[in-house]
Amino acid sequence: MDASPPLASPLPAPRQLPDEMIEEIFLRVPPHEPKRLLRAALTRKHWARLFAGNSFRRRYRERHGTPPILGLLANLTGVSRFISNCGFRPAGGDRRGYRAKDARHGRVLLAGQEPDSFLAVWDPITDEQQELPTFRRPRPVHNWNAAVLCGAAAGSCDLVDCHPSPFRVVFFGHDAQELFAKVYSSESAGNALYFVFLNETRVLKYDLATGSMSVIALLPRDDGRRMVLMTMEDGVLGFAEVNLESTLTLWAMETGPAGGWAPSKSIDLRMHLSPHALTLAPDVVAFADIVGVIFLEAADGLYSFDLKSGKSVKVLHVPEQWPCTEIEKEQVTLEPPASINPFPDLPPGFPPPHFVSFTSPDQPSPPSRPMEPPPPQLPVEIVEEIVIRVPADHPAPLLRFALVCKPWARVMADRGFRRRYRKRHGKAPLLGIVANLTHTGGIARFVPTRGFCPARAERRGYRALDARHGRVLLNRVPGTDAPQGQDQEQALAVWDPTTDEQRQLPLLLRRRQVLNWNAAVLCGAPGDDCDHVDCHGGPFRVLFVGIDSKVIFSQVYSSESDSWGAATTAKLPGDHLDVELPGVLAWNAIHFVFLKGTQLLRYDLATQELAVIRLPLRPAYGPRIVLTTIEDSGLGFAELCFVTGALMLWSVDIGPVPNAGHWILSRAINLYAMLPADALSTFTPPRMVAFADGIGAIFLKTIDGLYCLDLKSDKVTKVSMTGGFYDIVPYVSYYTPGTAA
Repeated sequence: MDASPPLASPLPAPRQLPDEMIEEIFLRVPPHEPKRLLRAALTRKHWARLFAGNSFRRRYRERHGTPPILGLLANLTGVSRFISNCGFRPAGGDRRGYRAKDARHGRVLLAGQEPDSFLAVWDPITDEQQELPTFRRPRPVHNWNAAVLCGAAAGSCDLVDCHPSPFRVVFFGHDAQELFAKVYSSESAGNALYFVFLNETRVLKYDLATGSMSVIALLPRDDGRRMVLMTMEDGVLGFAEVNLESTLTLWAMETGPAGGWAPSKSIDLRMHLSPHALTLAPDVVAFADIVGVIFLEAADGLYSFDLKSGKSVKVLHVPEQWPCTEIEKEQVTLEPPASINPFPDLPPGFPPPHFVSFTSPDQPSPPSRPMEPPPPQLPVEIVEEIVIRVPADHPAPLLRFALVCKPWARVMADRGFRRRYRKRHGKAPLLGIVANLTHTGGIARFVPTRGFCPARAERRGYRALDARHGRVLLNRVPGTDAPQGQDQEQALAVWDPTTDEQRQLPLLLRRRQVLNWNAAVLCGAPGDDCDHVDCHGGPFRVLFVGIDSKVIFSQVYSSESDSWGAATTAKLPGDHLDVELPGVLAWNAIHFVFLKGTQLLRYDLATQELAVIRLPLRPAYGPRIVLTTIEDSGLGFAELCFVTGALMLWSVDIGPVPNAGHWILSRAINLYAMLPADALSTFTPPRMVAFADGIGAIFLKTIDGLYCLDLKSDKVTKVSMTGGFYDIVPYVSYYTPGTAA
């Protein structure tokens, strides 16, 4: 018997392609075939992150130029439907109860078909839709039209990636007495919009910069043929028409005081369309701006005609049952499609659709110029000098830079870069707040105020107590189960949102029942060994202060020894601690507020001594106070007068022993003049809920939500969050890619 052949050794695993090579491969995907990019993104998460990066998207658009037509919107009975021609399909392709009026710069203008609806602007890429407010007129509007366009100032946008930018909607109408225009806009810009009157003898011009209207006369026309406005190659206004001999003529508006119209180009459509399409002379129905495509209604369907290449494509077959010889001009808006598959499964007798095309910069058109060589790789030193200038309070660009290529990610993960980055930008920014939510059974949720969001934003079964030096102190809510694999008796935990690491603290044992307590977390590095701007991975301490039936005491937990230290005691203060307000670090001591609001508790981190500090003469259980810090790490507090709306800031004039000095009123702020009207209420006045130590900001809970007041700039910002909360803990820290474990 022959000996069996030896088994072949297993093949080595394929080498990982560098990010730069992957990017160069997918930059060559034709933009009119977006399904290839989608399939690649679904293959690996890393590739999806690469495609989502701003760098790849910018290079993709620069390489491929003008955006293609992704599809059209057909106004069917009771619904405006997105018809794709290149694989892209929006999440909500049917806009029921709407009719598409216009599409431009990545947005679609919809008109409601219900009596109580008006206009809406829809972005098919993001599936975001914004309803526009209505406006009243003294007389009924007999006829109207509208257009949507980018709202960025003239010259500030290249109209290639303006999805998140502001937009404008221009509304034209006339009543029994006058012609009028209304603009829904957030910013002003240049250029003009043009609309054709119903008899097609005049054009209405609306100047977007001056807001003025004027009428332009067209050439005398008596053949009853349709015409569409268009933009010529040199940017001037033009129009297109087809005569009875099937000749497409392009007219351009002449410049100069005399004005007038001059023929620019004539095209014999008999050389481009089939004999079946020329049984009757075609009619122009629409023009797709930017891509330069005219749509023609022929005897056997709808054709697109590319003015640059002279190529015609049948995009829609019109059944004989359709009254295709009559399409109302006002129901055909600008910007239709290029090459599109016919409608699937259209029922007999279906009414003729009216078309609005949709072009998007996210999928540009095929390249019209030779491929450029890839740029040389930037030296690491230059990359670092670029990235180090990213503002610390907007960390999202850092993550996008890290996704460009692995060398850049390694630059930002380097401890040397992180040290220089923090040294350059100074104090750490506010990345978010941890809110203790109501009606959830106990959930502490991280609410981002910048681009950073932790891997797991919710801590179920926990309540946030304090946050400092990049860490959050949590306490398990009574009655909730401990997380899997953790001791049920371990109630306190320390969580680092940037690394998603959480450490349970051992139980603190006391002989007597603790009646009231509060706690704080801080860096555990000794002395001046840490500047507290990059101590995520270093040791930490937790200060616990409590009151039992006989004394007030404090104990400190150290992560290095994983144990609680000896207790320090003092006489009972005759008051309980306010457990809803975190402590404040000032003069190398942690300070807590007592419930009555007439005195403070001070724990000296150096001497480990407890002391009670009296506040200026104020009534017990009066308006709530919030401890603050002032310049040079001094101590202060803020209180709000509900009658006058004055936010009063107090400070101690000397230190470091507050009892040796006295309190002075350093500043008063008219809070009612700074908050918006929706946040003010006679029955529910604003309430201070927290102070962000390190950045000098006070958080106010109002009837309209949560607001942040920057005490340095006096700027008020609303914090976007859903649901109610008991209290909050601000989170101040740096974040750079590579910090996460």
